[in-house]
Amino acid sequence: MNTAKECTVGTYCGANTTTAGGTDNCPPRYCPAGVSTPQPTPPGHYVGKSGRVYPSKCRPGTYAANWLMIACDPCPAGTECPLDGTVIPTVCRPGSYREATEPGEDPTKNVMCQPCPQGTWSEQGGLTSVLDCKNCDERYVCPMEGTIRFATIDQPCPPGASPTDVCYENSQGWDCPQGYGCGPATTSFTQYDFYCEAGFWCKVRTIPAETRNLLCPAGYYCKRETGESGGSGRRSFRCPPDYFCPEGTAAEDVRVDNQLVVVLHNVQSRVEIVTQPDLTRGSMCRICSDELPPGVFDLTACRPCGQIASWPSRSIYRPSTSRARRVCTGFT
Repeated sequence: MNTAKECTVGTYCGANTTTAGGTDNCPPRYCPAGVSTPQPTPPGHYVGKSGRVYPSKCRPGTYAANWLMIACDPCPAGTECPLDGTVIPTVCRPGSYREATEPGEDPTKNVMCQPCPQGTWSEQGGLTSVLDCKNCDERYVCPMEGTIRFATIDQPCPPGASPTDVCYENSQGWDCPQGYGCGPATTSFTQYDFYCEAGFWCKVRTIPAETRNLLCPAGYYCKRETGESGGSGRRSFRCPPDYFCPEGTAAEDVRVDNQLVVVLHNVQSRVEIVTQPDLTRGSMCRICSDELPPGVFDLTACRPCGQIASWPSRSIYRPSTSRARRVCTGFT
């Protein structure tokens, strides 16, 4: 008397099957040993060809939301499929994006959502392109990848605001530092690119086009990167004894005979500064009021550089040479 045998793995045995080879190889389903009907492929798996004993899990970067899949689909743009056997893709978190896998490319090499780069931000999730990340405004620095809260000083937090609300006090960006100018999409690496030149000074929240708006005050000299206050503020360095320092006096540290000395000149005596804009910044030398808040200038009230500058009611100075350093005759 013959004994029943299990159907060969990868095949199925219907009624009255007489051989271990089974009725047929499994179609795109799967057939463990001894099954009488093919088993349906569950979500998160696929069976690509006949004769499979078990289904295969979808690889990271792909997913299968339905039963009976013969191949996994690439994860859609704006979502990620980080695990084997993904059924439902995960929407990219706020401040991140993921672009679609291009036809013909390997989806397993495009798995995770990427954070919006420094200088950009987004409070939205599910971004499908890095171009969906918004540039941070000029006058500010966005130093972190994946920034989700950014606001300017014109967007203060209302009373009782939640820590997650998008408003200035909750912003993950910060003001452009004094002594520098910041354009759109400024990062922690580029925030020092447009420094305030010697002879000028810059408040916080200055843009590159404004870095020549404020001349160093009369009676002082200003080095490069001079700000409003602190150890490198506009009134940190008084004019040396027996020297005349009108508005716009600049200083440079140089080494002479192996000694470090400060060499003074005046930017208003430099024809190229007075008459030509700096094309890399779009800045033009102006004499503007420093009484307005940071980031605010009334250009209609600004005077052009290179005109008459007064010195405490006893002297008038008109820059005309390449060196604006003058030894005083009766006062300092």
